[in-house]
Amino acid sequence: VLRVSDTQVRPLNATFSGSTPCQVPHDFSRIMGQQLPSGLYYLMAQGVVSHKLPQALAKGEWMDKTHPLVETKEYRDLVMELLEYRQRSLGLLVRHLHPSFSQKEIVCKAAWEAPPPTRHMIPTDQPPAKKRVIRPKNGKRTLQWRVEVDAIRAEMQRQGTRKVDFGFCLEWHAHEFAS
Repeated sequence: VLRVSDTQVRPLNATFSGSTPCQVPHDFSRIMGQQLPSGLYYLMAQGVVSHKLPQALAKGEWMDKTHPLVETKEYRDLVMELLEYRQRSLGLLVRHLHPSFSQKEIVCKAAWEAPPPTRHMIPTDQPPAKKRVIRPKNGKRTLQWRVEVDAIRAEMQRQGTRKVDFGFCLEWHAHEFAS
């Protein structure tokens, strides 16, 4: 349960300001998986991070349940092309999580793919669809959120300017990724 007032994530009946302590088994993380940072739950509650990212890491499955009004080849191609973006978004998230999450395999399934067979289904001659498995992808290096004064001065000298504005930042960003 996420308690937004103090951004604490604990089991439902765990201690909150003076209540009796709850007994959590020592192998709780083996059963439930590694604990996600409290800040991640807060970001999900605020709508900044989609619930699908941690859900995919927890389940090992990313399911597209949305059916389009008209299913076309273009729609299927779009869903397939989203795999790279999903890998990158998972990579951005796992940087801040337990290292075990960085190698987690996630099976992607689309709404048009047949569900797994059950006892009551009639067998078909169609071969099972090939599994699409992704792993979180650590992308290229990124710019840091904290920028030191010395780095700003060096970039101002490189650009030959005395003013830091939006154009300065765009030029700096372009130069960082071009080199």
